[in-house]
Amino acid sequence: SAGLSGCSSLTRLDMSDNPLEDAGLAFLCEALARAPALTDLDLSKVDAGEEGVAAVAFLLQHTSSLARLRLQHPMGWVSDLETLGRGLGENVTLGDLIVSCDAGRSEVVQFVHNLASANSTLRSVKLTAVVHVRWDALRRKELKQAFAALERKAASFPWKLTLSMAFAGNNIQEEQPRRALLPPVQMSRGAAPERTRPPSCA
Repeated sequence: SAGLSGCSSLTRLDMSDNPLEDAGLAFLCEALARAPALTDLDLSKVDAGEEGVAAVAFLLQHTSSLARLRLQHPMGWVSDLETLGRGLGENVTLGDLIVSCDAGRSEVVQFVHNLASANSTLRSVKLTAVVHVRWDALRRKELKQAFAALERKAASFPWKLTLSMAFAGNNIQEEQPRRALLPPVQMSRGAAPERTRPPSCA
């Protein structure tokens, strides 16, 4: 990862499905924060916890080029929305964010509202809230009410928001998409980026 630091030929990096965990992700993000041309980063399914979220927040605070970030996991990637939100609030480059989080976190709705007022560069946000099947009917109702409140506010957000719910439990995933709050946006032009190996920067 240290070889990525300052590498001017690195524009896209797909690290998804790599068990980096917190220590590996911290090492990677510190290096990528100094990669001057990196625009597209996929950190889905990297098995990170709260320290990993802090590492991503550090990257967001210090990057000079990152425009698209994916943080996806079927069980919910982000375990600390407050920390991620601080990183996004100080970021001046990101345009597209795709993130999944544990819907049990009370900060989900506040996280979205904070983005609407704090980040001036975002164009689109796709948020998946992961709901555990063991939840009772009352907790599910509360989440639906919170999402309904976001629907009412969505038209005033400076970027397009798409919400969905995923139900997780006993290794069973059942995607339950909600309608896009605004018409879905094309997240990038042209074909989807191919999986990219880090270039060698001697």
